[in-house]
Parts: sequence; structure tokens; C-alpha cells
Amino acid sequence: MSSPSDPGSSPRDGFSPSPGGSSGEARPLRVVDVATFYGEKAGGIRTYLDAKQAWARREPAIDHTLVIPGLPERSTAERVEVPSVRAVATNGYRVPLGWGDLRRVLLEREPDVVIAHDPFWAARGLPKLLAGSGIKTVAVHHGAVGHDARSIPGSFHFWSRVLSREFNRVFTGFDAIMSAIDTVPEFGIRSTIPLRFGLDPVFAPDPADAAQRGDEVIYAGRIAAAKSVEDLIRAAALAEEPWPLHLIGVGPAKGRMERLAADLGIADRVRFEDFVDDRAALARRYRRAACVVLPGRWETFGLAAYEAAASGGSVVCCTSAGSLATIDGLAETFPPGPHGGPGSFGAAERARNLHAAIERARHAAPDQQRAAALSAASSWDLALRAELTHLRELVHGPAAADPVLA
Repeated sequence: MSSPSDPGSSPRDGFSPSPGGSSGEARPLRVVDVATFYGEKAGGIRTYLDAKQAWARREPAIDHTLVIPGLPERSTAERVEVPSVRAVATNGYRVPLGWGDLRRVLLEREPDVVIAHDPFWAARGLPKLLAGSGIKTVAVHHGAVGHDARSIPGSFHFWSRVLSREFNRVFTGFDAIMSAIDTVPEFGIRSTIPLRFGLDPVFAPDPADAAQRGDEVIYAGRIAAAKSVEDLIRAAALAEEPWPLHLIGVGPAKGRMERLAADLGIADRVRFEDFVDDRAALARRYRRAACVVLPGRWETFGLAAYEAAASGGSVVCCTSAGSLATIDGLAETFPPGPHGGPGSFGAAERARNLHAAIERARHAAPDQQRAAALSAASSWDLALRAELTHLRELVHGPAAADPVLA
């Protein structure tokens, strides 16, 4: 079987030109989403794809298939799991065993458009694989260059340059890039389709929970160096008031973060909690927290901040977060700050900036009316209809967009 990065020596064999034309416009748009990072305890990507599948079941304008690495015996008509091996035990990420099964699915489903959600599997060679078929290709930029560079041991600046060039190489040839941030500084290719997220209706203000607002500061997400969790723990150590910090999630850096909290003398204030998949319970935690913090400096969106703001919680996020454009006015912000590892000037300045934003958020009174308006305007139906409009335009031209979203 070919390697995950090699679609084969004869990529176009078997792929017929897309029918297009008026007959193609009249039927549902056939869309295949392909994602590697779809773990049992994954965050924004899985939330988006699960919502998209649920929406597609009741939306007649789309014929949707999701392809993920998993266990083939668990496959359904709408979700195909291809052979894979488990790679990360903490969140359930799996590595696909080559391109063969993905190619088979694409031949069977005859999609109008294929959407690749990372640059590490399907994106590598997808335009070449489908060249001449008429099938459109879209690459989604979920992970910032800085985020991935911070995840690799060694020089941050070196890996940033390497990854930027690699992303450019992989994404060149796609018909469109989808992103919530400006991708030109990331890898030199402009995104043309906005990456939109929606919200589960449970993420809305509740006066009863707001009345029970406590003193805990919450982070919900992956426990990893690239998520700037270390900056958050160092910020907690600067607090004059000993507020509790609750870190909800799993990840490879949990042990190191536990040791850091102990070294800083705040282990009694820092609690690590398991991943929460109950959306209503998570919304309740957001509403009752002193504030919800998204400490990441390289968040291409930041779904947790979006959910917390719509819930009526007090929110902190970086000025670089993609979701800030959506929740602006409902969040206290901090600058990304300079780079630098533990003990550096940069690390100390980042902790101070984050601490100051947390203190502002802890003492702020969230605008419940504005949060309710955000929640009401943030349905997955609206977000995914807008996305489908862009996809129809990509496949059939601008005139085809009107039937989906006026």
C-alpha cells in the first residue's frame, strides 16, 4: 500500500470528468470531507464535522460523506473509516494506512468537491490525484504555522520557516483555501472561503447560572505546549488572590504542566479535569466561571472562546485568535507577546499580559444581552448554509449560489 503522503503513480486513473452543467446544479452537491485529526476527545475540528454531518442529514441540498482514519467495521453510509493505527492515546488520534482506501471512497462517491482538513494526509497530492476529473479541491487551514512549530522540539523560528514553505507546497494547486484567518502571512496563499463555526443552542445565557458565578478560572482544550497552557499556569502564579485554575481536557503535556504547577507552588490551586463531551454541562461551567481563558497565541479560530462568550461567560483570548472578530466586545484580550521558552524575558512578559487580562475578566460583568444576540445569530444551519453557498459557487459558478443562501 502507498504511503500516507503518496497518492500513487497514476493518480487520474478511474476518475471521470465531473458532469457539471445544469443537471449538476439541480441535484444535491456531493461533498466529501477528509480529516486526520478526528479523535474521541478532539476539539474544534471534530465539533465542526459532527455538526456538519448532523446538518447534512436534514439538508436536501448536500450529499455529504466524511472520511476519517478509524476502524472500517464502524463505517456507515455517511461516515467512512479507513484502516489506521492509533497514534496519540490521550485524544484518540489515528494515522491512516496509505491512500488506497481514500481513493476507493472518492471513486465510489463521485464528489463534486473534496475538502481536506489538514496538510498531512489527504491534502498531500489531492490536486494531482483529481487532476482532469473536474472535482474541485478545498484545503482547510485549521492549524497555524506557529502552533505546529511550537509542537516540534528545536528552534521555533527554524520550524516556522520550514512549515510555512511546506504548507505552501502542499496547498499549491488547490482550487480554494478555507480559513478563519489571513493565510498570506502563514504560507503565502490567500484564502477565498471563510471557515465558519456555529454553536449548539445550549451555548446561550442563563440567568440562574449567571447568579452562581464563582471564582474559578477555566481553560477547556488540549493540554499541549502549542496551546500556551504553560503561560496560563505562570499567569496564575502571579495572582495576588489565590483563585482556582481548572484545566479541562487531555493532551501530551499534562504531566509537565502538573510539575510546573508544583514547582511554582500553586499545585493546590490548579486542577486537571478530563475531557467533557456533555455540551450542556460545559456551557454551565462557562456561565458559572469567573472567566474562561483561551491562552493560545496561534488559534486559527478558538471555538471555546466563541462558546463561552455566547453562553454569557467572561472570556479572555489573544488578539490573534480567529474567533475574536466574531466575539469582539465580549472578551478581554492580551497581545501574543515575544517568543521565548521557560525563564526567558518573553515567557515572563506573556504571563504578565495574560494575568492582566484575566484580572480584568474576573471583575467584569459580561453583557448578557449581547451574548444572547451572539448565540441567536450563531446557528450551525446559518454557518453551514453559507459554506455550501461558497462550495456551489466554486463548483458551478456564481449563479448557482442563490438556491442555497440568498
